[in-house]
Amino acid sequence: MTLDKEDLEKIPCVESAAFDSAAGAGVKCYRGTRECLRHEIKTWAEDPHEKCIFWLKGAAGTGKSTIARTVAQDFDDNDQLGASFFFSRFEAERNNPLKFFTTIATHLSQKVPGLVPYIKDAIKKEPMIASKTLEKQFKSLILQPLNELQATSSSGTPGDETPQPLVLVFDALDECGDDEKIKEIVCLLAKVQELKAVQMRIFLTSRPEFLICRSFNRISSMHKSKTLQDEPLTKTDISTFLRKELSTIKSDFDADWPNSQLPADWPGEESIQKLAEMATPLFVFATTVCLFIEDTIAMNPQEQLDTILKSGVPQGDPDSKLYQTYRPVLKQIENRLSKTQIEKFGQEFRKIIGSIIILMDPLPISPLAHLLGVSESEVTAKLMHLKSVLHVPDDSTTPVRLLHLSFREVLISSYEISDNPWFRINEEKAHSMMTTRCLRVLSSYLKEDVCSLEYPGMLRRKLSTTEIEKALPKHAQYACLYWVHHLEHSGTNKCLADVYEFLRKYFLYWLEALSFLGGVSKSLNFVDTLSSLTDRKEGSKLQQFLYDAKRFLLQNWQIIDKAPLQAYSSAIIFSPETSIIRNLFWDHIPEWIDTDELPTPPKFWGAELQKLEGHRNIIHKLIFSPSNKYLASASRDFTIRIWDVATGQEVRIFEGQDGIEAIGFCSEGEELASVSIKGRVIVWDIATGQQVKNFKIAPCPSQERHEDFVADAIFSSNSEELMLVLGSSAIQVWNIREEKRIKIFRGRDWVRAAAFSPDGKRVAFSCWYNGTINIRNLETGCAISMDLEANQGRFSEFEVAFSPDGRHLVSITFDTVRVWDIADGRLLRIFEKNPSTPRAATFSSDGRYLAWMLAIDVNETNIDTASVLEVLDMTTQQVKTVGGRGSESASAVAISPDGKYLASSGRASTTIRLWDAMAEGPQDVLSGREPVSMVAFSHNGNLLVSVSDYTVKLWDAKKKKKEPEVLRKKGYERIGEVAFSPNDMRLALVVSDAVELWDITERSLIAIPTHQRGFVGSVAFSNDGKILALLSFTGVSLWNIDGTIAQKLKVFEIDRPAVALSFDGHQVAMGYRRWSNRCPESDDLIILWDTWTGKLVKTFRGHKDLVLALAFSPDGNYLASASRDRTIRLWDIATNRQTGCLELQTMINSLRFSRDGKCLETNRGLFDISDFQSLSQRPGHPFLLNGEWITQGRDNFLWLPADYRGTCSAFCRGHLAIGQTPGEVCFFRFRDEHLGIYRVDRK
Repeated sequence: MTLDKEDLEKIPCVESAAFDSAAGAGVKCYRGTRECLRHEIKTWAEDPHEKCIFWLKGAAGTGKSTIARTVAQDFDDNDQLGASFFFSRFEAERNNPLKFFTTIATHLSQKVPGLVPYIKDAIKKEPMIASKTLEKQFKSLILQPLNELQATSSSGTPGDETPQPLVLVFDALDECGDDEKIKEIVCLLAKVQELKAVQMRIFLTSRPEFLICRSFNRISSMHKSKTLQDEPLTKTDISTFLRKELSTIKSDFDADWPNSQLPADWPGEESIQKLAEMATPLFVFATTVCLFIEDTIAMNPQEQLDTILKSGVPQGDPDSKLYQTYRPVLKQIENRLSKTQIEKFGQEFRKIIGSIIILMDPLPISPLAHLLGVSESEVTAKLMHLKSVLHVPDDSTTPVRLLHLSFREVLISSYEISDNPWFRINEEKAHSMMTTRCLRVLSSYLKEDVCSLEYPGMLRRKLSTTEIEKALPKHAQYACLYWVHHLEHSGTNKCLADVYEFLRKYFLYWLEALSFLGGVSKSLNFVDTLSSLTDRKEGSKLQQFLYDAKRFLLQNWQIIDKAPLQAYSSAIIFSPETSIIRNLFWDHIPEWIDTDELPTPPKFWGAELQKLEGHRNIIHKLIFSPSNKYLASASRDFTIRIWDVATGQEVRIFEGQDGIEAIGFCSEGEELASVSIKGRVIVWDIATGQQVKNFKIAPCPSQERHEDFVADAIFSSNSEELMLVLGSSAIQVWNIREEKRIKIFRGRDWVRAAAFSPDGKRVAFSCWYNGTINIRNLETGCAISMDLEANQGRFSEFEVAFSPDGRHLVSITFDTVRVWDIADGRLLRIFEKNPSTPRAATFSSDGRYLAWMLAIDVNETNIDTASVLEVLDMTTQQVKTVGGRGSESASAVAISPDGKYLASSGRASTTIRLWDAMAEGPQDVLSGREPVSMVAFSHNGNLLVSVSDYTVKLWDAKKKKKEPEVLRKKGYERIGEVAFSPNDMRLALVVSDAVELWDITERSLIAIPTHQRGFVGSVAFSNDGKILALLSFTGVSLWNIDGTIAQKLKVFEIDRPAVALSFDGHQVAMGYRRWSNRCPESDDLIILWDTWTGKLVKTFRGHKDLVLALAFSPDGNYLASASRDRTIRLWDIATNRQTGCLELQTMINSLRFSRDGKCLETNRGLFDISDFQSLSQRPGHPFLLNGEWITQGRDNFLWLPADYRGTCSAFCRGHLAIGQTPGEVCFFRFRDEHLGIYRVDRK
């Protein structure tokens, strides 16, 4: 078994990172060199008692990569190599830490086929594993699959007592592109020590940089290390290498030039020893010398050798010797040319070679030439002179690469290795030139729908690399990904005017292209970089554009990353009316969307920056890191997640701790501490994801039985101390580092809130019933009490918090926010919030701002249905409303230490909202109205009825600007269902246990049929509109529209019924849930009654859950039903058989046949049933509301942001109405005729 193509697409493998790839090909150790070191490595790998990691460190040019390549080959020859990864700083694929473990997993699956099922299972459980954290990738793709294996070796047989080791070889870890990720990789790799079934060994190399040394010091017990330049046999090994290389050069030259043979003993032992002296300890010097002597252009190895020997022995430390390595190479080029020629050659050299050394990802000759705007022959001519320092491939697909990074350092350094520095590369000028070239290339290639997708919501992962490269060749891809990088390093803002014009014209095209390249997540950083380069006065227009772009991306980057073409529809439609990008690209909205009938978005970018989605249960704790970079959230789904505040990306997830009560950052934000309801304390390293500390709070001797659970937990500001409220009144304070209890307090009654002072020397806790706040000194135990006013006998939770300077305390009661002076207990400020309820409060780190979340009861039901964020400026005493959401009461709130960000989450929400606490200007704060519970179109599609907040409204669907008309004013009766008569003249409303019949023309109530016993659950009109069927829990009755009863059918018990009348009124169908004492599961049926005889005539079985809606066909031959089992079924009434079934991803709760009987109109969309044999959605009938997407068939067309997905919907003749959470209705209209054109053009 192997990983298939679909698997490999989900865990990308960097083929060029393997030791034996074409890109990684290079010199290996000769026989007789490095033998002692190689033997030591082999012995280490095969010793089952050795440490799991061997770290070989050394300065640049000492031969680390050559040794790593050789070691990998040795283990591969012995069938012991599991995987390899050779990092490269200037290759985007090979310096990307997110592709490191996915590549290793791919290699391991090829080496150990037994791992494949477990890796496949991991991919199935987490299809987006490649975008998850390194810890998640390592555990899911490598550690867990290896743990699942039986205790056999990779190449041995079951039962081997000493299985062969499985060795992983990693080179140049210092060239991984992210310092924090390097630290994490080292810590994660050390976990292979835990493996029992496999003896895994890891050999890796790097320069001895401080960060890497520090990382290895943390796992000192799990690794051994060796410094390469300290090897005593280095000079001997270099001599051996030179002897064999020069012998090969002599043989090749003699064979090519039989009439110009070199001397038999060439080059002579004296020359070899002198070269070895010059090279030691740098193998790169020896390698470069050999390539220089071999240069086919020079044609004379002896002359080349003389040139080297005359240059003398390099003096100084290894770094300075490294720079002198390249003197002969550059000097030789200079000597071949006249002064005039060298000047021209220098210009071309700086353009071509200068570009190569600054490229973020190496390119083959052809794409490089296209990017630079020169001919391939011109590039090739320059490269031919530099084969001793560059890898110049013979084929057209392999990139041109530096043989060693030190050559780049020479070209851009200040070291003077020539009198005429014609080769000196001005790095800033090279970047500036590359920026200009990138923008020019992009202007030629970028356009809307550049890859010709089949439909607007097509996911980018469905496109192959070949299809993408056809539309965006390699040089265009490079320009797309790296033009901002080159601009940043150009050291000039002269081209910012060009950048502004480029963005105005190509911004969305660029985002689309970035999506295909997997780079949209980086676009936020790109915009931040551009903003940092822009002068706020001179570049005011560009700054305004970039601010708008930042907000646009925060709202939309995740959907553009998945479905690129949504940049031109969803992203534009739902951006604020004043958005610069919305107005610039408005004409790009597809023609199948009627732009005259779209939801009205907010006027401005509000305070809400973005939504963070990922948790699967409610979120109850939020906290920012001290650096403002991260936000931590704890949820009832038993996870803690760390979010990047700037991008909204989830960067870490901690799992496995039940009932998390509190979280806190410690060690200056490098660690996160958490405590569970059972008193388990865990401290996590954020960078590595590892547990630093794990212990359980020990009970105290006097602890009562009911005090064995944690009711509340609070960390001190540095998270070194932890205060626990146990049971109802016991308080313990612990030092986390020492795992030691510091103090025990006991409240007078139920302790409901507590807080630490910023210096950690005092604690405050509030008692519920007696209305006091106690402040205790941790060292002395002395207490100060402040009496709070009794809140008119209404007791509620308290919230208390110290100001950062420790001088003030804020307390929250049921409807009041109070600010106290701690020194004398004075009440400084009081903010009455009745009828709102403050839910949470927090100070910014400088103490200037105090933020709280207000829960608002909008319908006098004592149930919080809205929330508003407010911020108090402690200096000016001004309260500012930042933002809020209707129908979302707050459960958690946090303010960033710098006071710039607020985070909040609703009581029933799994989403975190991130707010700009400093937002100025108008804010679109949504009112706290109840959600729209029901919407329905009239049969002709001209009217819409909506129900919200116990109020019934009518909307004219034909008008461009839709203003609702109140039909039935707000009362206290629940509106259960609505139904239009077939002629749209009347409207039936189910109001509690009665039905009201309204005249639509006169907007008046005309009849209230006398209610029958039992709650009315469903209504339906006859085709002529004269009969109304009422279905309750006790039966069904037929009424004349004047309010008199026509017939009452047999009484029976029905659970949440559905009802429909046939067009001729002779039959009534009902959804029926039958319960049996013998069987706990229900039997969901559809029963058919004859209205003339009152007898049951048919029963239809098939649905697996409650029937929600029913409809007869106009000719009475068919019955359609929709159920909670997410199916629509079509029944032949005469034969009693099911003729069609459509499985959906969403539930349908209303349906009716079109007048011609060929379609089913549902609240989610239109379905074709013209042949009555199958149920499908055909291209001619476009849209279906399907969760977060508006779809056609199985194709996604328009993505709806969370705030627009709504609570209910109705569809009629191209019009879609969605009832929303804050009491609004949004309308869409889709044009079928343009959709057909779209599909023909794309196919």
